[in-house]
Amino acid sequence: MSVQSLYSNGKLLLTGEYLVIDGAKALAVPTQKGQALTVNEMGKGSQLIWKSLTYDEKCWLEVNFSLPDFSIEKSSDQNKSNWLQKLLISVRELNPNFLTKSKSIEVKTTLDFPRDWGLGSSSTLINNVAQWAQIDPFSLHFKISNGSGYDIACAKEDSPIVYSTKHEIQTITPIQLEKSFFDQVFFVHLNKKQNSFDAVTSYNDVKTGIEIQDCIESLNQITNKFIQADSLKDWEQAMNEHEHLLSNVLEQETIKEKLFPMYPNSIKSLGAWGGDFAMVTGTSSDINYFILKGYDTIVPWKEMVLR
Repeated sequence: MSVQSLYSNGKLLLTGEYLVIDGAKALAVPTQKGQALTVNEMGKGSQLIWKSLTYDEKCWLEVNFSLPDFSIEKSSDQNKSNWLQKLLISVRELNPNFLTKSKSIEVKTTLDFPRDWGLGSSSTLINNVAQWAQIDPFSLHFKISNGSGYDIACAKEDSPIVYSTKHEIQTITPIQLEKSFFDQVFFVHLNKKQNSFDAVTSYNDVKTGIEIQDCIESLNQITNKFIQADSLKDWEQAMNEHEHLLSNVLEQETIKEKLFPMYPNSIKSLGAWGGDFAMVTGTSSDINYFILKGYDTIVPWKEMVLR
């Protein structure tokens, strides 16, 4: 009996949301919290027993698949099991030898973070499964997702990155991103999880008629401003410019206009607009504003970002 343990980092997209799909440069960071996957070969048999656990060890998905065809024998959640089945079938298409031997397998996945945080429960799983099956994680990602793949890059990297993808070629550049003012940068959870697939679909619907290349060039300049920022003021200016640009592209109010108009400092949406985390600036005293409004999951930069 053999046991294999795998791990992937979570992610946050700081710049480039939506437009990264069309080739913009995005600044992304791996997070301290991610997801583990353990594979236990149990001997001869024809079953894959799958259990997915939350950060507090509660089982949120349990599925029994028959092997080698991945038909579902038992499931605690049919929709999630169907997605997992699609993932496994896609793995088989990329590696025809994946789980074809007569063995029973037990798989356990464990998240480090609450599922509604949006740090990449899917991307960390895709990367872990790709490692297990010895296939390219980007190839697997693009089989089952309409996203840019930056989250797969973060799953594999241990430092902030600049990410872009064009013509199915990914460019990943690790960078240093240590700023003296990061003690005044926080991540506020918006008490809502966004569906990235739906968000990308909506973006594809509204981008017709937009001068995409001009927007991409502007966004690339803003991403560079984040990287080169020497002061909190520079960082905030980049945040504000980014929000204004994406507000025009998406034809949506910024999260500050919509939810926090009285907050005196800068607020920037991250990833799919309207949910998961927002990045905010301010002192610890300033941040009480969000707690008083019922947003009490607030993580300082140095506790969120992998260093």
